[in-house]
Amino acid sequence: MSDHQAGRPYQFQWGDRIEHPSFGLGTVNGAPVAVVETESSLRFGVEDRGWRVPVEWDDPGRTSGSVGCDSIKLVDRPDAKGGAYWNHEFKNLLAQLSTTRSQTDAYLGEAFRHPRGSRIAAVQVLIDAEQQMLNRVLQFLSVDETGHHT
Repeated sequence: MSDHQAGRPYQFQWGDRIEHPSFGLGTVNGAPVAVVETESSLRFGVEDRGWRVPVEWDDPGRTSGSVGCDSIKLVDRPDAKGGAYWNHEFKNLLAQLSTTRSQTDAYLGEAFRHPRGSRIAAVQVLIDAEQQMLNRVLQFLSVDETGHHT
C-alpha cells in the first residue's frame, strides 16, 4: 500500500489480516508505531519514515515482529476483533480516564487560596474533560452489554 500520508496514522488496525511478499499472511496484533528519524544535517530536521506494524505471522516457525507499512497490504478487516482487542481498548480508555482524573486532582490540590486569583474556570474545564472520559467509558460498557464487543 503506497497511499501513506505523512503525519497521519496508517490505517492498519488490530485484527486486520495482512499479506507480506516474503513472510506470507499474518494478523496485526497491536497499534502501528510511527518511525521518525532525525537527519544529521540541521537543514533537513525531522523526517517521517512511515509506520511499523506489529504482526503475528500465520507461519508457526516465524516469530511475531513488526514490519514497515509499505511492505504489507490489507487482505481482510474482520468485524469481530476478539476479546484481546476489546480488553486492550478498554484498558486504554481506563488509562485515559486515570490521567484525566490525576490532572483534576493535582490542580484541585493547588487551587485553594492560590495567590493568582480564582481557579474556578480552570477546574471546571478539567471536570468537564473528566466527565467526557467517563461518558466514553459508559458508552463502551453500554455497547459491550449489547454483545457488540466480540
